[in-house]
Amino acid sequence: MRRVLVIEADRGLHLMIREALEQEGWHVVSAYSLREGDLRLSALIDLVLLDVHVTDGNAYVWRERLRERLDLPVLFLTSCELAVNEATGEPLAGDDYLMKPLAFNVLCARARAVLRTSRHEEGIVWGGGPFRFSFSTMRYYKYGRPLRLSLNEQKLLKSLVCAEGKSVSYETLLQDVWGDQSAHVGRSALTATMKRLRMKIEDVPSHPEYLQTVYGIGYRWNGDGS
Repeated sequence: MRRVLVIEADRGLHLMIREALEQEGWHVVSAYSLREGDLRLSALIDLVLLDVHVTDGNAYVWRERLRERLDLPVLFLTSCELAVNEATGEPLAGDDYLMKPLAFNVLCARARAVLRTSRHEEGIVWGGGPFRFSFSTMRYYKYGRPLRLSLNEQKLLKSLVCAEGKSVSYETLLQDVWGDQSAHVGRSALTATMKRLRMKIEDVPSHPEYLQTVYGIGYRWNGDGS
């Protein structure tokens, strides 16, 4: 389910935005200030709707800080006819803002379009639990913090995540990670790569929840950690 963080101080408008988005199948996370937005941000969020006129800080500066933590699209809500980034003085791009009063069908359509464009550009192929993985741009996050993965670790992770919870055999993983050289690479190299990957992915690497061993077969990705 798509998740959107709505930061809008007007509670009446906020409720109408929430109801419109929920009818379109979004899961809405509500915040009424930038401070609340910070508290409710997580790697699960796909899109942020942000009221330009929040009273507890500068919305544009907040977005720049956000970009240091998460690659998330932000759709500004503004009552100004000319939307200008007060942090840089530059006009916002058309896809960056919506004018108030809002037409809620337009809001929902723009939210879908911004998210679709963002996912195409960022190459996000998986997001869930504390993780967001972009294999095409080689960006990986856990709880919003970047993970530094070696090339082989990235290949191993991609092979498992793209299997969507199914077990992947040792032989398939060797081929996916080492390609034509897999015939000359022993399973010990795969085990060592998995060990390093677990050190970066798991909360407790000795008791893996996400990168699970399927004894006698290979490994599987358990996205919800259960």
